[in-house]
Amino acid sequence: DKNKIIYVSEKKIPIIVMHMQQEPINMQNNPKYSFAPVDVYNFFLKKISELTSLGVDPANIIIDPGIGFGKNKFHNLDILRNLSIFHSLGVPILIGLSRKSLIEELTVTNFRSCGINKKSVSPGKRLSGSLAFAIHANMSGVQILRTHDVFETNQALICQKSINF
Repeated sequence: DKNKIIYVSEKKIPIIVMHMQQEPINMQNNPKYSFAPVDVYNFFLKKISELTSLGVDPANIIIDPGIGFGKNKFHNLDILRNLSIFHSLGVPILIGLSRKSLIEELTVTNFRSCGINKKSVSPGKRLSGSLAFAIHANMSGVQILRTHDVFETNQALICQKSINF
């Protein structure tokens, strides 16, 4: 909505642009990408250009690759492995990895490969995976982490940073 963009621009309000393929109701129906990190990068390249042409200061644009939004396990992992490409866009990166179904999917697949019939992992049992992904994102230079478990994520990052300074 151009009116909203103009308002945001005039008021110098930071905005977050999240990538999502299709609409929430059908975003997980067979998502397709040539190579998800590059496709998402190109989406942001175009969106940042559109926003700046409407007067939004690039310093007020934050991008979110939208892990889990219109992406399957392989797309999400490809994006996570290639987070560094988004830095060349010159805007801060936000990522939400906390308690994602990706963690459940990876865990269940691993258990099944060991002959354990694990059917699900509730969101409350995904803290360890959330922390692992948060540390990875932080080490990849992501500036903003969206998390459900603020204390635990911060503690993990404090400990990680203490051995990597």
